[in-house]
Amino acid sequence: MGERLERLRDDVRARLGSLLSGPAPDDQVVDMALVDGMTSLVATFPILEAEVTVVTTGYTQDIGALLPDLTSLLDVTYPYIEGCPKVRREFYQVVGLGEVRFYGAQPTAGEKMLVQYRPRYRLAGLQGSTEDTLPERYEPALAQAAAAHLMWIQATRRRAGGEIDEKAYNLAIAAVQNVLAAAESAVYNVSDRLNNPSWARVGL
Repeated sequence: MGERLERLRDDVRARLGSLLSGPAPDDQVVDMALVDGMTSLVATFPILEAEVTVVTTGYTQDIGALLPDLTSLLDVTYPYIEGCPKVRREFYQVVGLGEVRFYGAQPTAGEKMLVQYRPRYRLAGLQGSTEDTLPERYEPALAQAAAAHLMWIQATRRRAGGEIDEKAYNLAIAAVQNVLAAAESAVYNVSDRLNNPSWARVGL
């Protein structure tokens, strides 16, 4: 288990403070919240751009197999020739998770495609990962998002158990939404959007 994951667990518990009643959540519960928090922040992470090489000739291409860290596919340019932006691109449709199908020319092994996507960051020790790819600047936002998910879990359990009424539950959910919004803002605040050409290309 990585020291970084342990540090994030402690951060999540510290952020919860007195917001949660009862004993502090154990590592397994916090880890689940970190995974959920990471998922919540995917849409706020900067867009990455990668040039990939077609491995297998065919109209259907598994982009996810070419980019293992892909979690959200945004755009695929084919054919792609660096320095030739006016080459007519082929129409495609997303037909599966990370899979696209072209309906004009058939991508051939060795050709290039340009992919815009949002990544799936990893933390050593979380979900069996052995590597750390989450930029350090996103750690506070992730801890905050994880805390929000733990707040939501407790509010849902307390409502189901009759400990709080509908009004109190709605107030708790509003607090969760505020914490998540703050986590998303934290990602935007530390993301270098102006120097990332991919943001400009999609109008962000």
